[in-house]
Amino acid sequence: MPTKALLRSAKVYALLKRAGEFGLHAGSVDFDWAEVIARKERIISRTGAASAEERCQKEGIVLYKGEASFADEFRVRVEGEMLLLSRAQNR
Repeated sequence: MPTKALLRSAKVYALLKRAGEFGLHAGSVDFDWAEVIARKERIISRTGAASAEERCQKEGIVLYKGEASFADEFRVRVEGEMLLLSRAQNR
């Protein structure tokens, strides 16, 4: 969710910078990074993403944040850390 919020702000900013191509006059277009981050935090608080993370921790579920890729059919790599998928552990 946080990434989507940031990407949306970036897309709107990019569109405003191109307003003239659409026959629109947006005037001076600038951004306030603190406001972009504040918007992201508001979205997170409304969606409950933060509380979902807390619930997972209470349940003993480990969350890995970062870019992930499949190493093979049994392992996932997240930010350089290799994780064994639970199905493979049951074999």
